[in-house]
Amino acid sequence: MNEMRDAAISTDGDVGPDGANLIKMYGNRKDRTMFVACEEVESTDVILGCCAVKKGMDENKEEPESDIASIWRMSVDESHRGKGVATKLMEECERYAKNDLQCKRMGLWTLNPVASKFYMNRMGYRKEDYAYVIDSWFAKLFVPPAFRYEKDL
Repeated sequence: MNEMRDAAISTDGDVGPDGANLIKMYGNRKDRTMFVACEEVESTDVILGCCAVKKGMDENKEEPESDIASIWRMSVDESHRGKGVATKLMEECERYAKNDLQCKRMGLWTLNPVASKFYMNRMGYRKEDYAYVIDSWFAKLFVPPAFRYEKDL
């Protein structure tokens, strides 16, 4: 998972160093947006977490005819986990997907077993499929598969 994080925050990644690429990836795009949860602490906004949603399942491709939206970059600061931040972010993404993107379903991929439990138990997603990130018999011995989850909106 650290490799995916490192790719996202690299110079060419969709997040970029210190979030430099976020506006390019999520700003002024009709097919996606990012929600950021903040809290004011001593007159300063502190970011608690974020979650992106886009129309279609391919993060880099526009899919205007798709009836499914997808979750990307779900993250909550460790000190705020278990306080409902992820639930609120997911609910906002689902509302946006249904009302603004006109999607009937929401999907996501994850390698994280803790996130998997959250998506199924708290948010009502069902496991649909899996795929190996590295498709070789040797890697399959050591690298767990990524699971795809879906939910009707």
